[in-house]
Amino acid sequence: MISYHEALRLISGLAQSRSLGTEPVSLADAVGRVCSDEVKAGIDNPPFDNAAMDGFAVCLSDFQTACFPEPHILKISGILAAGQNASGLVCEGGCWQVMTGAPFPSNADAIVPVEEVKIDADRVTFSALPKIGQHIRRVGEDFKSGTTLLHRGQHITPLHILPLATAGISHIQIFKKPKVLYLSTGAEIIDNLDSTLGAGQIFNSNKPFAQAYLQTVGADVRTINTLGDDPNLFVKVLDKAQSDGFDVVVSSGAVSAGKYDFVLETLKAIGADVLYHKVRMKPGKPNLLARLPSGAPYFGLPGNPVATAVGLRFFVREALRVMQRQPQEKPIFAACTINLLRKPGLHLILKSALTYSEAGQVRFEILDGQESFKTSPFLTMNSWAHIPEEHVQINEGQIFQVFPPF
Repeated sequence: MISYHEALRLISGLAQSRSLGTEPVSLADAVGRVCSDEVKAGIDNPPFDNAAMDGFAVCLSDFQTACFPEPHILKISGILAAGQNASGLVCEGGCWQVMTGAPFPSNADAIVPVEEVKIDADRVTFSALPKIGQHIRRVGEDFKSGTTLLHRGQHITPLHILPLATAGISHIQIFKKPKVLYLSTGAEIIDNLDSTLGAGQIFNSNKPFAQAYLQTVGADVRTINTLGDDPNLFVKVLDKAQSDGFDVVVSSGAVSAGKYDFVLETLKAIGADVLYHKVRMKPGKPNLLARLPSGAPYFGLPGNPVATAVGLRFFVREALRVMQRQPQEKPIFAACTINLLRKPGLHLILKSALTYSEAGQVRFEILDGQESFKTSPFLTMNSWAHIPEEHVQINEGQIFQVFPPF
């Protein structure tokens, strides 16, 4: 049995050896995908000096004779609107009326807002000396040509679209979605949620959850009907998965030590390399990781629904992260709200609820119903709290790592 962190190290190493293809997508379709190459700006922003306000472009040399608070008057040399060309124009003995976003004469030192002057026909009265550079947007002030806007492995969100579009970037090279096959085992499992359960039967909650979760984290997911406890069918499914080029295969159930837990021995029989079987964690101790003959990672997750959910969140998600060269996930550090005494030796991953106080304190509550068959806490939880295996006494106010549910 290995530690939780050793399991993560083995998962990362296996996933690092795998590479996903890449493809271009339009900017409109890029949200939710992962960037596969650095994206650099090809232009400066702003691409030219322009006015930040409606007002008058002035040259401070034209204020040398000003004697404020006495009014100082300049003649309007012309009007410049956004989209016009100001090349060759200068401020010389007068001022230019400019609109927000408009270019202005190259020797202008400041923009004086229209609200701060008095306009009389073609003359403008100024009541104070402008500050050099005021209300001017300088070329490249936001970002310069060559600036990195996206890094390899960066998850693209709606917030990225604005600067990318500003830079005139219409397409982005992204990783192809990892192809994941999910399958359930167990003779008692019923896929049809509209059916009536017979004696000893339970609905397959893992399958719809796995599909929803994996799609949420950016995978291309395929599910199949539950295999029951049939090793021969299992072998056929794995052969097909490998020939179809799946990047990851995930199963739930049949990985413990029961009479019908066939996954471990069947994987060995087909030549898979089992990297670990059993992890010092709760829930999900009988976790399994193998390298299929194709090289694809195989995750054998325990069948209890919460153990499957934890395996998807922290093991399968880790593999998908590494395959797409995403940075290490950063936890939230939060204070526990209770005192707790527990047995040592297992890394606990607990259903929890984060709270944020007005004073800026971040705390987490360990929810009732931590057993791996209890799914009702999923209706209210918003996080997973991690308690390392060496912690026996947990004290109120003690800081632990907490992760979001997805």
